[in-house]
Amino acid sequence: MKTGTALTLGSVLAKATDAAADSVKADPENDFRNVLEHLRLALNERGFSQIPAQPIVSEMIDYNGGLRHDSDLGQLEAAQFVVQPCARLADIEERERADILPLFHECACRHAEGVDPGANARMLVRLLTDEFGLDPTRLAFVSVPIAEAMRPDMADLGFDFDEKVFIRDQDEAFAARDSSGFFFQDPSLPDHMVTMGVYYRLSEDGAAALTAYPPPPDWSEIAEIVIDGASPQVFAIGVERLALVTSGRFPSWQHRLARLRDAVANDSSGREPPPGMSRYE
Repeated sequence: MKTGTALTLGSVLAKATDAAADSVKADPENDFRNVLEHLRLALNERGFSQIPAQPIVSEMIDYNGGLRHDSDLGQLEAAQFVVQPCARLADIEERERADILPLFHECACRHAEGVDPGANARMLVRLLTDEFGLDPTRLAFVSVPIAEAMRPDMADLGFDFDEKVFIRDQDEAFAARDSSGFFFQDPSLPDHMVTMGVYYRLSEDGAAALTAYPPPPDWSEIAEIVIDGASPQVFAIGVERLALVTSGRFPSWQHRLARLRDAVANDSSGREPPPGMSRYE
């Protein structure tokens, strides 16, 4: 009896341990942490060093409710990257989407001087496909007519430009300022960068590329690339979305909302929280 009981207890403990391990493996936040660590190591191996992020509470109270909307690219020097926590009030209306969170992280990386837009695009795409195993046939791109100059670079990556790159109306993209064409670091200033949005199809089956913009729900923007030679060569990756397309799991809105509130409380240091937080009530 004692031996049998011990064996039974051992079996139960083993099963409980396996179940706990499976639970950790299936945790979307664990997926996020693993992808983030993988990304850091991959960038370090390529000669980039990480710098501290800016607080989630910004100084621009009149923009995005005083919350950090994007990485501050001005803080990046050559061969540096930052993992910036961000929150966007516009996402509240789209919270039912499978790839939207109240708090997310953007990994922005600036190349060394002398790197051209083609090399920037090649590094980003190969990072996604070689390091993280993304299927190139499920990638698609969105930009403006200036992107025509990228034809040779897309061909070098094995992409048919006419099939894989959706070209938006330039004036429409300039007005939208949504980074699938143009990026404005400060919305009150005219300074901008020409960009290309990188999208990934969430479903295994479906269209090979985008034929309209905004894209249908089964496409998620996972990265952006600067493609004009006059700007510093930067790319940015949505870390949670990269975790989503590699694991099929995504953190919950409520869990990340609690983390956003904690981050804001920490950054506010006793001051009133930024006005944008009232939108999450």
